[in-house]
Amino acid sequence: MICSGCDYKKNAPEGVCKIKNASDGFPIRCVGLWAKDKYFYLKRYFEIFTSAMKDKWEGELYYIDLFAGCGKCRVRETCEEIDGSALVSLSVKYPFKKHIMGELDSEALNALKKRVEKTPYKDRVKIIPGDCNEKIGKIIAEITERSLSLAVVDPTGLHIKFETLQRLTEGLRIDLIISEFCVSLCDIGEK
Repeated sequence: MICSGCDYKKNAPEGVCKIKNASDGFPIRCVGLWAKDKYFYLKRYFEIFTSAMKDKWEGELYYIDLFAGCGKCRVRETCEEIDGSALVSLSVKYPFKKHIMGELDSEALNALKKRVEKTPYKDRVKIIPGDCNEKIGKIIAEITERSLSLAVVDPTGLHIKFETLQRLTEGLRIDLIISEFCVSLCDIGEK
């Protein structure tokens, strides 16, 4: 068991494991057991969102992930590999028309690109490298006015600015799924 006794804070800076890659040979994010439930419920929400809205928005349903990561996670308590939110979004019954994914870490970004290439919806994915706070204009430019979007904001640290969320939602129809950590950060004073 590679995770047994691992000092993940030292061996997985920013969450990406530096000890061992995933079974596909690419980097993997180190997560706790709670992440299994998180991604299970995210997928259920994605399924409800796309099935309920598929006929109401002329197929213009967009998925936005500001911190897409590398696409795969390893649960440190069990060593089980699971899909992260970016890959989960590509596995729903009624697919999103477009996926816009941002990622700052170049190692995670390259792994995500390779994993996305193996999916049937690879042509629907636009990956934008860099800090989402700096690239928010480019992200917004990918969203059509006619679309209804679902955005996931789940950073691993203090990486989001309130102004970024403000710009993302101005004049667009976007539902947000924001991690509790991010909401606490915005409440503290990033306003």
